[in-house]
Amino acid sequence: MTSVVDICQQVFLPLSAHDIYETLLDSRRHSILTGLPCTIDRRPGGDFQVGENMISGTLIQLVPDERIVQSWEITSYGWPPGHSSRLAIELTPTTDGTIVSLEQTSVPADCESFIRAGWHQYYWKPLGAMERSA
Repeated sequence: MTSVVDICQQVFLPLSAHDIYETLLDSRRHSILTGLPCTIDRRPGGDFQVGENMISGTLIQLVPDERIVQSWEITSYGWPPGHSSRLAIELTPTTDGTIVSLEQTSVPADCESFIRAGWHQYYWKPLGAMERSA
């Protein structure tokens, strides 16, 4: 049996909740953000793939500009075949940006440091560098 951990992260981004939501769920914008090819069928039950099937899963729940819930798995980095985690992203608007709260449950413990670092490298850092739309 695989030992698992939960990852919780919270970051402030100087972007609107709408900009963040759209960037995470639009295939083109997501690809530009991460530098990885991405396809997203952005409806509940729709599938997504990032990095030529390196990360894949299914969209479980979408609340526009507020919440994204996905099943999520990786095909490398020691991730056990067939194992999935659950990812929930909450967007809380503030006067000057958005607080992003991430909870990813059931992450294989051997992959924890890679996943934690990946959120910062591929998502929080580039999102923080984006221009806020008017």
